[in-house]
Amino acid sequence: MSLTSEQRAAVMENGHVCLVSCPGSGKTRVIISKLLRCIEDVRNTARRVACITHTNAGAEEIESRLRRTAFSGEDEFYEVSTIHAFALQNIYRPFHKRLPLFASGFTLLTSDDELFQLKRAELMLRYQIRAFNADQFDGIYRMPDSSVFVPDGIPLSAGEEWCRWLDDSAFTTLGDLVYHSCLILDRFPFIASALASRFAWLLVDEFQDSSAGQIHLFKAICAFQRTKFFCVGDPNQSIYGFAGASPDLLREFALHVGANTTHSLTGNFRSSQLIVEAAERLCPTTPSMQAVGEYRAFQIAPKSQVVANLLDGVVNHFLPEVAALDVPFGKVAILAPWWLSLFHLARGLRSHGFPVIGPGARPYKRSLLFSHLAEPLGAYLESPEPEIAFAVQKALFFVLTQLTNEPRREIFSYSGRVLVCEILQESFRAKTRTSLAVDWLRVAASSISSLLAESRILGAAHHRSLIESAEGMIADIMERDNWAELTVEDLGIFARPTECIQLMTIHRSKGREFEAVAVVDAQDGRLPHFSVNNITDPVLRQARYDESRRLAYVAATRAMRVLMLFWDTSDHRNRPSPFIQEMGLLETM
Repeated sequence: MSLTSEQRAAVMENGHVCLVSCPGSGKTRVIISKLLRCIEDVRNTARRVACITHTNAGAEEIESRLRRTAFSGEDEFYEVSTIHAFALQNIYRPFHKRLPLFASGFTLLTSDDELFQLKRAELMLRYQIRAFNADQFDGIYRMPDSSVFVPDGIPLSAGEEWCRWLDDSAFTTLGDLVYHSCLILDRFPFIASALASRFAWLLVDEFQDSSAGQIHLFKAICAFQRTKFFCVGDPNQSIYGFAGASPDLLREFALHVGANTTHSLTGNFRSSQLIVEAAERLCPTTPSMQAVGEYRAFQIAPKSQVVANLLDGVVNHFLPEVAALDVPFGKVAILAPWWLSLFHLARGLRSHGFPVIGPGARPYKRSLLFSHLAEPLGAYLESPEPEIAFAVQKALFFVLTQLTNEPRREIFSYSGRVLVCEILQESFRAKTRTSLAVDWLRVAASSISSLLAESRILGAAHHRSLIESAEGMIADIMERDNWAELTVEDLGIFARPTECIQLMTIHRSKGREFEAVAVVDAQDGRLPHFSVNNITDPVLRQARYDESRRLAYVAATRAMRVLMLFWDTSDHRNRPSPFIQEMGLLETM
């Protein structure tokens, strides 16, 4: 695997490393290279290497690349997972009964569970929580000191009652899973010692997104001085303060473990130098980031644009420039600080005939689990290509992992491939009976769930959950006026991102890259959000303002060739975001 001198120097380091990496610097390549090198350290031992990410998509990307680069059989030397899956498999599931609360077992609740939704509705009514803050309940968790962390929009008292209810019912959530794992390691140090003996290396991606609880786990393992850490992150991309993350975490952990911090990745292989320079003005780095990739000399400068409304800006200014450069729709993104603007924008773009993926594009909630499988199946029924069949396999892995809370790697074995072929056959049979999306979903979900149950991959409860998620899709679709026109092939368009403009929040865009990026709602009051000015604590207010600047930085550095920021005059009080001026783009209006 080819590496730059910066990348190679970090990979070859033998001790703890905390590596600051700029956007587009190839950090995934570095992590994989480091993992492959670490395998040689553990090959003839009983020890392993763990690679920890913060999203399922990140774990899947690393797993996918490892399947292409690692030798056959080397997967026995490593595991790749999210921090929650790592805690669940290595700490909580095997040792939860040592906590009195869970002596008789536990239930892991997700937002799809009926009990979760009922309790959430009760608390929202009692504490007068606005409907658009419903998703914030996923972000409630306890810190290592047992204090309750609540996201913006959730009163602390509601969060505390939520946690009491979880404890009284022997429930846990993904957020609280880390807290309970911390309790286990604190009360039973021999378990942390066993983990330190098992894992020779812990490789941690996007370290700046770690919470205090996650770092507590790392420190507990590190205390026995048998595990080395290779942590990669970028303080300038720390945008999850609402979830307890901080840009200082990487430096603080480096100091705690005595890690080498002299290595950095400063070469941006993604963006043009003009985009890099605009981003550097927003969040300067030392040494400064430099464009070193294919588009480094691209000469279209980033710009800002005031428009009457966002749809007008995108349709009449952004997309014509995209078309002139012959950029495929799948490499075009429209980003916003909040999803609501994207919801309305998606409808407007569809009415103009543009294919889009994002909020408001799907006629059902993406949180419904069966949708992750239905979409690639719909694409395969329209065009049965091997690449799409592999997408079905990856979707099945994701769905089963979410249902069972275990990484179901057997899906990538020979028997797993046979199962995928059987699922594809059942999907074809369902289509011969009906091509109407709502009818196909009901038939396909029933037959696929039965297949999974017969193969003993799913138990009865999980079987019902999968069918219920399909019924949820059906209910959502039938709320649309044109639901009777939606075919199973129409579902497949959402599995073909190469053919659609992608709309997403800036938070969701992190880790992604696009040839052309439009940032909408780039006005003061949205970026930064007006609520920042209402914070009375000056230290907290400045921290939130700085995080908003980093959010703008993340948005800008998603772009490879074209970057346009729009602010609209639909309200006469609107003013451009102060970050537009910091980037030096205000004069281009």
